Amino acid sequence: MAGYYRRFVKDFSIISKPLSMLTHKNVKFEWTNKCEISFQVLKVKLVSALVLALPELGKRFTVYSGLGCVLMQGVKVIAYASRQLRKHEENYPTHDLELATVVFALKIWRHYLYGEPCDIFTDHKSLKYIFTQKDLNLRQRRWLELIKDHDLTIQYTPGKANVVVDALSRKAMPPTLNYLITEVALMDISYCHVGVSEFDTQVILESAIPKRVLEAQQHDRLLQGVKKRVIEGRVGNFTLDDSGAIRFCGRLCVPQKAQVKEDILRESYRSRYIVHSSENKIYQDLMKNYWWKRMKIDVAKYVASCSVCQRVKIEHKRFAGKLQSLDVPLWPWDDNAMDFVVGLPRTPKSKNAILVVVDRTDGHSQCTNQTLEGMWHGSWEDLLPLVEFAYNNSYHASIKCAPFEALYGRKCRSPLCCDAVGEKSVLGPDWVQKTSSV
Repeated sequence: MAGYYRRFVKDFSIISKPLSMLTHKNVKFEWTNKCEISFQVLKVKLVSALVLALPELGKRFTVYSGLGCVLMQGVKVIAYASRQLRKHEENYPTHDLELATVVFALKIWRHYLYGEPCDIFTDHKSLKYIFTQKDLNLRQRRWLELIKDHDLTIQYTPGKANVVVDALSRKAMPPTLNYLITEVALMDISYCHVGVSEFDTQVILESAIPKRVLEAQQHDRLLQGVKKRVIEGRVGNFTLDDSGAIRFCGRLCVPQKAQVKEDILRESYRSRYIVHSSENKIYQDLMKNYWWKRMKIDVAKYVASCSVCQRVKIEHKRFAGKLQSLDVPLWPWDDNAMDFVVGLPRTPKSKNAILVVVDRTDGHSQCTNQTLEGMWHGSWEDLLPLVEFAYNNSYHASIKCAPFEALYGRKCRSPLCCDAVGEKSVLGPDWVQKTSSV
């Protein structure tokens, strides 16, 4: 029975999607062929489904609670229900959210449960002790008055055994695909479905920036003139690639007044995998793939207009006097420095410090700590992998490239650097000594 209703709810959500889309705000009501097919299939499903059992008075009820809930007597299902969370309920702690579901079940099935013995099963174990808990907030006290009007006991059941409730509270779309589409929406990346079925979905991701630049070039008068001269063979540094896009010294030409230029600057500075780098790092990253006039000045103006950096970042000045040079390591990780960034806000996992490991000296370690402290915006524990990626993939003036590129011989791929990866190069001690002395 439980397996049947789980499959029924999953099929129902998929089949009814064309009809539910008509109820959305600002959507024109058009009865298409898909809506008609969905309507006819739903009618067949509803009239051919197993009939729910009728309750028997005097027999003990059982309620399985989660974000959805199921009312049963023995092995027979009497009713089931679920609803979406309200805006304020999204901020509830887990304990209150699970208790709110119990209260929801008692309210909608009051005509069944009032005065009848009932067992409520939940996968949140702490609810077993709600009747003996000493410290209750005002919300819990109000709900407890309602719960005590019923003859019930709250018992614990493992989450994997609560299969019917899971079917009512979980979406049919795989969570990994949902998460992927959500993350892709935050970046300038386009995606298309290659093969779609009920159980698996294949998605191809590609950067949308090159296509947008190509469209902007077709509406730019100056670049169209350059394209004409390239075809005639009168311009040396400008070329055309296979897609017809204009490139300058191998870099994609971006029109000066196009909106895509502002989007490139925003992607290179405010995206989640960059987190507000310096103007020199952004310029060095962009100049390898894009070109437009006064590019360095535009990058400097864009960085200077960031109010977050003006409040957080500090100005670094070179110390007076001559610096004593240190011995140059021959290989990576020969000379390491370790330091802690402490005093951070405590996260839900009780973390409040970061261990920083730098491949060089204490001076570099302190600079790295200051860079990390200036990168945070939001929950620092969730953004730690992105900050690590941003720092290791950003241009460093001391080595004239990114740390990742210096260690592995190639630059990490991202929506801004989406060209084919070339051959890897192995860098020896001579190259390290040369770059370190510059």
